[in-house]
Amino acid sequence: PPDFGFYNFTAYAPPVTDEIYTGNNFITKIITIVDSKLFDGMYIEYIYTEAGSSYPSMFSYSYYSGSLFFETWNIMGMSISWYVDSETRLMSGGSIFGDGTHTPVWIFTDVSLGDEILIAADGEGDHLFSVAGELIYDLPGFGSVDVWVLEDLDLPGGVAWYEKSTGILLNGSFFYAGGAGLYTFDFVDTNVEFSYMVPPGNFVLTSNAGTPDENGNFDLSWTASDGALTYSVYRYSSYITEINGSLTLLGDGITDLSLALSGYTDGTYYFIAVAHNAYGDTLSNCIEVVVQIPPPGDFILSSNAGTPDDNGAFDLTWTSADGALTYSVYRYSSYITEINGSLTLLGDGITDLSLALSGYTDGTYYFIAVAHNAYGDTLSNCIEVVVQIP
Repeated sequence: PPDFGFYNFTAYAPPVTDEIYTGNNFITKIITIVDSKLFDGMYIEYIYTEAGSSYPSMFSYSYYSGSLFFETWNIMGMSISWYVDSETRLMSGGSIFGDGTHTPVWIFTDVSLGDEILIAADGEGDHLFSVAGELIYDLPGFGSVDVWVLEDLDLPGGVAWYEKSTGILLNGSFFYAGGAGLYTFDFVDTNVEFSYMVPPGNFVLTSNAGTPDENGNFDLSWTASDGALTYSVYRYSSYITEINGSLTLLGDGITDLSLALSGYTDGTYYFIAVAHNAYGDTLSNCIEVVVQIPPPGDFILSSNAGTPDDNGAFDLTWTSADGALTYSVYRYSSYITEINGSLTLLGDGITDLSLALSGYTDGTYYFIAVAHNAYGDTLSNCIEVVVQIP
């Protein structure tokens, strides 16, 4: 079966030739599949306190037969053993807590909030406990563990903490005799392996941005953080050492290992990622990205004018300048080396790569194109066109 629980198993034998009675050809049995963490050699040490006196004590387990284990309590120099059924938690064979009752030392791990669980109280049978809460407990010498908090419904005030991944008792206060008696168990040590509640593991943030980045579009990526459920990414104008309200949140609840960013302008930016789970947060390293978008790239201006041009109508064309948003075209009566107020502007805000000109009369003309973006301007070569109409 894929899950723990109660299962109805049926075995069936097909009838043979001439078989008259087939009522006993099948058998059905309900079998409980439980998540018991008992193992041969398991032990749990406690300080046992009753009537103002405290004693070191230990419960140990050794396999007997079938689903039965010996459950042995060593206390005050005595060793008392009985059977405990790993499938039912029922004790037998002389349990000090009472035969036919449920061991208080461990519970099954497949429990949920609101469940009700039977737990033996010394000498007076089972008490009904409710799974009333849960918490994370820093178990001394071990680490942070997840805990079920059980409360006694028969004698209010009784409380027991059971570690979730193993089901073993950590600390418990058990009332009996109508509340007149009380004994406690305080956990000391065990050879059981707990599942520790830890924040995500360390991880590394990187970027594919250039050095400097020349277009303001880049990806942040990070290695997987052990135990992380989601990630967040933040930006700031200086090196980030902690998460606070001054940071800009770029994304949260992220389950991928990357985040695409775009539209960044000139400047220096700092980024950090944070891995999250139910037990805490872990910060990545902080990385710096410098964006320095250059002006348009070099490009070449040319013309289809004749040599000389004999009708005064021709096209100027130019190659595409990397990063250019628009172009302007100028004319002058001599070779152009810079853009100034003496030039004649023939067109600006041009997004095409050509400009048609006409109506030119005899003479020598000089042309230049300028590519523009938000980060500067780039001049093309200057060309000469001689018009000589016959």
